[in-house]
Amino acid sequence: SMEVEVALDEPLVPRTLVAGPQKKVKLTLVPSLNGSDPLAVIDVAKSADVLLCLLSGDGQEAAIDAAGEDAIRIMRSLGLPSVLAVTRTPEGAKGANVMKARSAAKKRATDALSKFVPAESYKVMAADTGVDFKQIVRHITDSSVSVPGWRQQRSHIIAEQAVYDDVSGSLLLTGYVRHKGLTAQQLIHVPGAGDFQIAKIEAAEEPVRLAKGSGGLDAVMGGVIAVSAPEEREPLVRENEVDPLDAEQTWPTEEELAEAEMANRNRRRLPKGTSEYQAAWIVDEAFSDDSEGDDDVGSGSEGDLRTGNGHQNGDARMDEGDRHEANWLMNDGGTDIDPDEFNKIDLSDDKELARTREEDAARRAREADDALYPDEFELHHGEAARRRLAKFRGLKSFRTSPWDPREDLPLDYAKVFAFENFRRAQKRAIELSNKVNRYNGPVGADVGAYVRITIPGVSQVAGRATVERVNAASGGLAPLLSVWGLLQHEVKMSVLNFSVRKEVGVTDPIANKEELLFVTGTRTYPAKPIYSTDEHGADKHKMERFLHDGRMAMATIYGPITYPPSPLLAFKRNPFDGSLRLVATGSLKSCNPDRVIIKKIVLTGFPVKTHRSKAIVRSMFFAPEDIRWFSPVELWTKLGRRGRIREPLGTHGLFKAIFDGPLSQQDTVCLSLYKRAFPKAWDDGRLCSA
Repeated sequence: SMEVEVALDEPLVPRTLVAGPQKKVKLTLVPSLNGSDPLAVIDVAKSADVLLCLLSGDGQEAAIDAAGEDAIRIMRSLGLPSVLAVTRTPEGAKGANVMKARSAAKKRATDALSKFVPAESYKVMAADTGVDFKQIVRHITDSSVSVPGWRQQRSHIIAEQAVYDDVSGSLLLTGYVRHKGLTAQQLIHVPGAGDFQIAKIEAAEEPVRLAKGSGGLDAVMGGVIAVSAPEEREPLVRENEVDPLDAEQTWPTEEELAEAEMANRNRRRLPKGTSEYQAAWIVDEAFSDDSEGDDDVGSGSEGDLRTGNGHQNGDARMDEGDRHEANWLMNDGGTDIDPDEFNKIDLSDDKELARTREEDAARRAREADDALYPDEFELHHGEAARRRLAKFRGLKSFRTSPWDPREDLPLDYAKVFAFENFRRAQKRAIELSNKVNRYNGPVGADVGAYVRITIPGVSQVAGRATVERVNAASGGLAPLLSVWGLLQHEVKMSVLNFSVRKEVGVTDPIANKEELLFVTGTRTYPAKPIYSTDEHGADKHKMERFLHDGRMAMATIYGPITYPPSPLLAFKRNPFDGSLRLVATGSLKSCNPDRVIIKKIVLTGFPVKTHRSKAIVRSMFFAPEDIRWFSPVELWTKLGRRGRIREPLGTHGLFKAIFDGPLSQQDTVCLSLYKRAFPKAWDDGRLCSA
């Protein structure tokens, strides 16, 4: 039997007990904390081997409330362990109606769980008498534990004690080794602190021991289990070393870059035919605005390369406008403020909240436009298309035209790692973790051992925060801290591709490169994914500007290498109250930097005059130079015609085109352009401490 006495006015805390008929099993009871905090639910789901659900047996109440349903959805997406539902018979049942009410309570609990959990994955039991509780304990101790696959292939420790040494900078964590053996050569991930090497693994004295004669690992008392020298440990290398002379290119020195920047800064644009004598009399400010604007449009600067799109100039103008508006609103002098405009300002609303609402409304409008007119792009009047779209190209066929995956890569791609054979690397890493304390395998702590691990090189801030977290968890004030042993290479950066789907009921738009909080089982970190289609067997994938309802998409980010199976939960933070909401779920598909994601834009025009298969098209371009520049690209119409540009007509962007059949004047002429898209660069400070 197992008896636990808890005062009602005390917080529930984790308790390790000896249970079972012969007292051969140790159970750690972990109470659930605030169900409205999804990260607390995830921390419980990561550590639980059995999920014990207490359901109401009263027919007047819902068996599972709204918070419970959200928690089960989150746990199901992360991977459910064994589920045991416990229900009680309503107190009003008496006499012969007791058994009937008992069966009805179990039936309601079964119906409530069947909406979220497969029938073969859970069991419903009653908890009315002492005999019922003994049967529950017997079921937990005798049944085999079933945990998700991503937990089975990694060593795992629930930190029960934590001590930080300020002098040596070492963090000591104590707990049971679970799922896989732990060696001193592998790396370990401490949530909230980062990835570290292991200096030593020692056997610690267990707080609760089994009965005498029960065997097990309780006989191991004290002593060093494994020690690793610095050269024996897996290197803590996150980024690849960048070779600036790679690909046989000449890379300028810092002095040359500074001189070039100074020369560009001092360059002056002068009218045609201006002599040096005349130029000496021209004031610099007369042409400074025009020169800066032309440089921004025509240059291929590093900033434009890093953003990966052609909207840098428009974004810069928008940012300048926002700053001007902010300065205008904060002007306290009163002389430059128009009284009529001032009366239009809503002083009752916070400016940041108002701006957030405007951005959300604009994002919803863009999502609606993308659904109605996918990939359509409009040039501003007078804008030079050959400069704005200089990085785009045309393709004869998106499906069959070649695209070199190593062409024009950003500098961030030189820092990530790639596998020659990803599946082979995963197989070797798992085989190495399975050889702990076996023939020709590394020496370490076996599963079930109660150990103390010494982690060197922990900063004072991270070490003290970890100690506070473990102490709070011991007092029932915070979730348990789960520490994970990493497989080989799982600290290195690469390009991760997740298969994701938007959650049912989520109406908020999820834009491309919008920051989300990714939970991948062992890690939790912020990411700005780019979405793309996932056609089977394709060598190119079209970028999606939004994550749409009911569609599977591929989310690509820079992140630490992870081996599948690995779940993904994507949370979006509410800008008003800071709460987190689950917006997408999925799983890891691959770690492949060579996956080509193509951003597609469609320029549209309208035929103003048609004659059989010939037409005059307007509104696609605004200059004859742009028409000649894009004339090799094939045209197509929304009614299925194919054609090409013949020649420009006039100086206002009209051109003649010919098609493969008669063209209707109600048709729309389109021209498709393509450019490769890359994920947003990672913030190493936020990623390392995740």
